[in-house]
Formats: sequence, C-alpha cells, structure tokens
Amino acid sequence: MGFILRSAVAMTLGKGFLAIRKAGHLCVETRTQDYSDYSGREKCMEVRVDVLKSGLRVLIVDQWIETGGTMKAAIKLVENQGATVV
Repeated sequence: MGFILRSAVAMTLGKGFLAIRKAGHLCVETRTQDYSDYSGREKCMEVRVDVLKSGLRVLIVDQWIETGGTMKAAIKLVENQGATVV
C-alpha cells in the first residue's frame, strides 16, 4: 500500500520515485542508516547510491509516522548523499 501512495504522489507531481527500504531488500549498491522503530527495536533502512546527487531536491513521503524514527533515518540517507530534503 505504501508504494501505491508514494508512486501516486510522484505521478501527480510529475516527479521521479525512489524507494527507501528496510535493509536487505535492494539488489544494488546501497547506503544504510540505523534507526529505532516505535517499539524501540533497532532496525536498518537502505537507499541505492546511484540516484541521489548533490543539488537534487527530495520530498520524502511516509504513510505512517509515529515517533519520527524512520523519517529521521530517511532524511540522513538523503542528506548524506548530498541531496536536499524539501
């Protein structure tokens, strides 16, 4: 369901879509970021390294935010590759 929401937002805005996933789900080179979920469990998410570049502006869409842990990790992943979260 989350991919449908996010890809619909990207299509509506006429922009690209890049998934930030739980670690281990992408079959390309990635960067990872640890975070704590809503229950306090340590987890890790990843994003591919060949898309985000310096100067790129990124809108992050998450369908479910409780503590902000996943959003903070997503922001770090984007910014550590030189892109800007808007």
